[in-house]
Formats: sequence, C-alpha cells, structure tokens
Amino acid sequence: MTRAENLVVGSLLAVVVLPLYGGFYRVLGDSRSGLYCFLALSGAVAALALLRVGRTVRLARETLTATIFILLLFVIHRTGGIVSPSVIWLSVCPLLATAAGGARIGVHWTGIILAALAGIYTADLQGAFPEPIVSDMRLLDFVSKVSFILVVAVFLLVYERISSAAIAGLDQALGIIRMQAVRDDLTGVFNRRELLRVAEREKCRDDRHGRPFCLCLMDVDHFKRINDTCGHVAGDQVLKQIAAAIQAEMRGTDCFGRYGGEEFLMILAETDAAMAYAFAERVREAVERAAIPELDGSPVTISIGIAQHLEHETISQTLARADKALYRAKHSGRNRVENATAALEEAPVAD
Repeated sequence: MTRAENLVVGSLLAVVVLPLYGGFYRVLGDSRSGLYCFLALSGAVAALALLRVGRTVRLARETLTATIFILLLFVIHRTGGIVSPSVIWLSVCPLLATAAGGARIGVHWTGIILAALAGIYTADLQGAFPEPIVSDMRLLDFVSKVSFILVVAVFLLVYERISSAAIAGLDQALGIIRMQAVRDDLTGVFNRRELLRVAEREKCRDDRHGRPFCLCLMDVDHFKRINDTCGHVAGDQVLKQIAAAIQAEMRGTDCFGRYGGEEFLMILAETDAAMAYAFAERVREAVERAAIPELDGSPVTISIGIAQHLEHETISQTLARADKALYRAKHSGRNRVENATAALEEAPVAD
C-alpha cells in the first residue's frame, strides 16, 4: 500500500510540474520541448488511471518512470546534451522507482540512468546535439535546479509522512498480534500458553528466592447443562461474564486466564496456601453474585482447587495436585474451594 501511495504522490507531482514546464519552455522560445512536456502529461495521468482502475502498481510505476525518462531524453537533446539543465532530473527516475518498487527496481533504473548518461556524454563529444534555442539558458538552469530541489523535497516530505504512518500502522498490527498470541479469543483473558509461561517464571522466582506462589484451577459447575439448556452461544457469554467477574477481583501481581474449555487458572504470586484459600473464596463468592443475563437470574458457580508450588516440583506436578483438589471440590458438593495435599492421585474431574 505504501508503494502505491508513493506512486500516487509521484504522479500528482508530475501532473503539476509538467504543464508548468511546458508553459515555461514556450516562454523561452522552445515550443517543441514545451509540447513534449504536455504530451508526457498523458503518461502521468495514465499511471494514475492504472492504479485506480487496474490496481497494477508495477505497470503504473513503469509507465510513469518511462514517461519521465523519455521526456528528459528529448529535452536534453534540445537543450545542450550533457550540459543541459535537465540532466539533473534524470535522478528522479531511480528515486521514484525505489519509492514505488523497492531497492531492486531502484538499482535497475539507476543502471539505466548511468548508461543513458554515458551515451549522452559520448554523443555530445561527437557533436550529435543541436544548439539550444531557448532564449535564456541561465534562467532555464536556475529554474531547473530550484524546481528539482523543491520537487524532491516535497516528495521526500510526503514519503516520510507515508512511511511514518505505515510504521505506526505496523506497530499497531504487531501489538494486536502480540495480544492475540497471549489472549484467549473468547474471553480476552490470558490463554493457556501465556499462563504456563507465567507459571514457569514464578517457579524460577520461588526456586531462587523462596517466594511462594499458588495455582488455583477453577471449573464452572454444571457447564454442560448450561450448554444443553441455553445453547452454546449463551454458554460462551456465560464464560465471558465469569471471566470478567474473576478478572475484577485479581490483584496487579497475579495472573488469570482461561486454561481450556470451561476451566480457568489463577496464578497467585507471593501467596501461600492459606492466603490463596481466602482469596479463592472471595473469587468464588464474586462469581456466585454475578448477574448473568443469559441465565435469567439463576446463579452460576465455580469449584476451585488450590496447590501451592513445592520445592523441586514441576509446574505439571503442581497443576496435577490442583486438579485433584478441584476433583474433591466437585465431588464434595461443588461451589467450594479445596486445598491440595502433597500427594498425587489419579482421578478425573467431574462436570
């Protein structure tokens, strides 16, 4: 998109400059060079049309660049050859090609311009160019240099603005991508990957500095019944409402996210099992109090299993203990919090 915008800027500058130069050459007595400028105007307009109708950046770029190149060769031929004030304008071709096509196209056009300069110099040595017929060559030289500087400055200024806008857009897009990489699509809270990353970080802190942390695994009670009764769309809304209710209770040092399905995970930093139990009770009560429109006033509850990370224990082992505590909470009546023991027992979690 940026290259197309650069090409539009170049084409619009050509549309403005070419008629001015055409009129200027007529004033100086070189009506044929003026005619060439007016004819070249059609190439700039064609480039804009190709962009708008065909959306072909490559063809539009080559049309505009070739138009300017051919025009300059004609004008250089009539205004002194290698000493023509228009020679400096040949540098516009690789500049435009680079901005609208990239470095490879710019190098390609640089080679063409260098070859053209060598040919012009050789032809000039052989007297192939006629005497200029413009009435004031000094004025033409002055106007050519001033206008070249102004056009290049304007083009670079607009190019910088376009590039800055593109970079800002890219930064925004990268920010969105980074957010999507760590956030759950449905609820907006952290996803499983990010939760496990944070848990490993807390494990390192605990191993090095003895700072305890707890994992609190939560499961929505009777969630299958909600889906079967109200539908999956309503079930998704329930999950979003629960996530919002829990998120509102979280401290700045903690981490909360969706572990999978209807399961959520809290990582409570610098918190032992007793502190985690009190906090989990507050969270459980907040969810039970939450007004969820999709349930027509009926409360929704969660069960929570807590496990404090133990020395030399892996995150998987801590999660397994939290899962067993969650299993006990489910089978002890649901809507309750259970603390894990150090022992690991195999048992599935009920709905």
